[in-house]
Amino acid sequence: MSGPRSSTIAPVDVSTFLAGFLRREGALAEVLEDGALECVLPRELCAATGLPEAPRLRLLSPAGAQETPLALESSALRACLERALARGQRASAVLEAPSGGKPGALSESLIARFTALNGSLRPRGLRSVRLAIQVLEFRYQAVGEERQEGSLFVAHEPTLGLLSLPLADELLQRLLSAEPGAAPLESPALALSAAAVERHVERHLRARLAPLCQRLSVRMLRDAERLCEYYDTLLSEATRRRRVAQGLEASAEKAAAIQRQREEKLRELAFRYAVEVRTEVASVLDLGYSAPALDAVLLRKQRTIPLTLVRDPFLREPLPFLCRGCGEPTLALHACDEAGHLTCAACAAPCAACGRVTCRTCVPAGCKVCTRT
Repeated sequence: MSGPRSSTIAPVDVSTFLAGFLRREGALAEVLEDGALECVLPRELCAATGLPEAPRLRLLSPAGAQETPLALESSALRACLERALARGQRASAVLEAPSGGKPGALSESLIARFTALNGSLRPRGLRSVRLAIQVLEFRYQAVGEERQEGSLFVAHEPTLGLLSLPLADELLQRLLSAEPGAAPLESPALALSAAAVERHVERHLRARLAPLCQRLSVRMLRDAERLCEYYDTLLSEATRRRRVAQGLEASAEKAAAIQRQREEKLRELAFRYAVEVRTEVASVLDLGYSAPALDAVLLRKQRTIPLTLVRDPFLREPLPFLCRGCGEPTLALHACDEAGHLTCAACAAPCAACGRVTCRTCVPAGCKVCTRT
């Protein structure tokens, strides 16, 4: 595992960010070639930050003549940050997507990347679709003997049922600015999106927190061995030193008391090293851009299911569908005959007892034949 990496914030990047914020607050702001920020502030912003009406700001570096220095810990920058946070935790942006490849090659590559597990895919035609991507930030805290916290970003397209973690990272790297959105963070549509991707997020969190859990497990086993060794010594001493006058009943009661105390200490040890994971949707970024898509159909014996296969222009990869059974992204699709639900290969695995494949969305309990009997 590599060690921690040091990072340096470039002054021009902070200036660009601050300039965008000031413009959204009604100010005039321009980043000069030397990294200085020249602006004209409205009266309300002057009162909140304590800055003059037309300052020339110099961030994170020594200020020259006629310039106002602005450090990260300054009260003016802190006031801007508090004002930005007070505007909410939802933002939106429109992106200009790069152009795609040749239509013929694109159609063939999309059909080749997706797999129909119980049918066949047939292309209908290429077109451009407007994606409405939600980049959801899941903030997590793992609290226990050690503490770990961070954020996990996932991209979800609710209309087409697409899901991707790599796309979220790619979009956040390319995004330069976003405007505060009008929709509240607690909207019903966002709650549905968060519930749809929750199981996928939990799986990635388990993998991310695995080193922490492993360290705590090793320490717990070490302490448990010491604890058991200590109480084993007490038991052997109680047995060795018992006197004939005490009788077997008194000796058994003492041994039982030692056993109860050991079990209680082991439960306390397990509680001490337990890890409680708390998650919440901390923010959401609504992004809109165009992407090439292939209209296709999945042909079944009793059903024809229309599909839209999308190749993301930023990721340059096809976007997987969200499995309706387990909530994982998949490029391999199994369609049920009852309702046309699309599930992944794991959810479409045959029953170990009878070999029948059951749609996990229609019958979450498992095989509909075995559960019925």
